Amino acid sequence: MMIETNPDIVMEDNIMKINWAGVMNLCQNLVNQVRRLDEDDAFDAIVPIVRGGMVPATILSHMLGIPRVKPIVWQTRDGIQLELSKWHRLEGMRLLVIDDILDSGLTLSQLYEESHTPDLLTFATLVSNQDAEMPGTLSACDVLSALSIYKKDTPDLWVSFPWEMPVS
Repeated sequence: MMIETNPDIVMEDNIMKINWAGVMNLCQNLVNQVRRLDEDDAFDAIVPIVRGGMVPATILSHMLGIPRVKPIVWQTRDGIQLELSKWHRLEGMRLLVIDDILDSGLTLSQLYEESHTPDLLTFATLVSNQDAEMPGTLSACDVLSALSIYKKDTPDLWVSFPWEMPVS
């Protein structure tokens, strides 16, 4: 996604704000990547990571025509919550796992390690922190590339999505 000419992604201090049009563009970018990866769109389900993955997963479900959405709580921040038994019930299914951001990589790497069939998993995020690599993860926007375009060095960058913004 081209950020330098994109009014849908705005930098304010150490916050990268992405509006709804930006989210839709990022989702379309992911759809294009998924279709290049698998022309058959043969996923059994989309698995959003609660909470950040819920909105993009719903959008991607419609865009990709995959009606089966199986949310899972796998929270490594704000108190650890892991739905291990629910995750294991999805074993053997071809899954498109969605989160809003790949930050440290901990969430997705734990899901990968806990899976007995990791070859059936495809991970996708709207935004990735390039420092946190998770091999094989699709991402619509690379934070470090965006920061270089804005000529910013912001180690404590926060990415803000429209569903996180206060309603006025």
